[in-house]
Amino acid sequence: MTRQEIRNLARKRLGETTTSFWTDAQLNTWINDGGYDLAFRTKSIRSNTTFNTTDGQIEYTISTSVATNVLAILDVWFKVTSNTWTKMDLFPREEMDTRYPTWRSTSSGTPSKAFFDIEDDVLGLHAPPGASPSYTAATIAFVASTPATITDSASAFVTEEFAAGQTLTVTGTTSNNGTYTIASVVAGAITLVSGDTLTAEASGSQFTLTSTLQAKVYYAEEYTALTADSGESGLPEFLHLAQCHYVVATGQESRGWGDKANNTWQMYENAISRYLGSRMLDKDHREATEVAAGKVTK
Repeated sequence: MTRQEIRNLARKRLGETTTSFWTDAQLNTWINDGGYDLAFRTKSIRSNTTFNTTDGQIEYTISTSVATNVLAILDVWFKVTSNTWTKMDLFPREEMDTRYPTWRSTSSGTPSKAFFDIEDDVLGLHAPPGASPSYTAATIAFVASTPATITDSASAFVTEEFAAGQTLTVTGTTSNNGTYTIASVVAGAITLVSGDTLTAEASGSQFTLTSTLQAKVYYAEEYTALTADSGESGLPEFLHLAQCHYVVATGQESRGWGDKANNTWQMYENAISRYLGSRMLDKDHREATEVAAGKVTK
């Protein structure tokens, strides 16, 4: 529903379809207030992102590695190979101290646990990710094409675990040492993203390509305030009516209609409970499937 549709429905339920008592601006404020409350309580506005990890680094800044509008971390996965991800056990940061008192001194390896602290803007991977994959060969060549391409006559790029989205560091060359971003990979070629350029350089010398390990984060976002009547509520459609309940209940309270307001607030709470109940059923089913699959997917 758009902001106008939510406001019009709220006016009908309040019994006032004009602006003689509540201005549009006042109802718009309540619409956004309801959106913020619903997003916080349901964690229902969801997104995901992939970020590059650093050798030996445990903690990462959420606002730069994930997003600036994160309400909660929901799941974290680590890329084990170029096409295989493993789901990490997820904890609040303070719980790590209780469960794993020596976690800060653990050597680098493949992470199996993740922890977070939203207030401190921290996401952690444990154990610290190990050294980034590196490939040195005399079969590598650089092509000054558009887009720029790195080739390998040994066709080892896939088996060496290069993958789209990784940062690629090149060393040992005459003209192409530097850092690039991978757009796509096949066995014999790495294609770089638009804007990355290369100088033609033939194979025959030992060139080294070093890629980054990656983590994928699923998270809940903050609600984005609607600033235009045509703006769509970012909440799931099921919760649009709940957003309207919030406006109606607030309006009823402002008129001193206590009993009506209480009834509407109960409708609001019931909508939240139904949504969370459906999400819990989905979560239980998903986790059971993951356990059956060994928590590893391709």
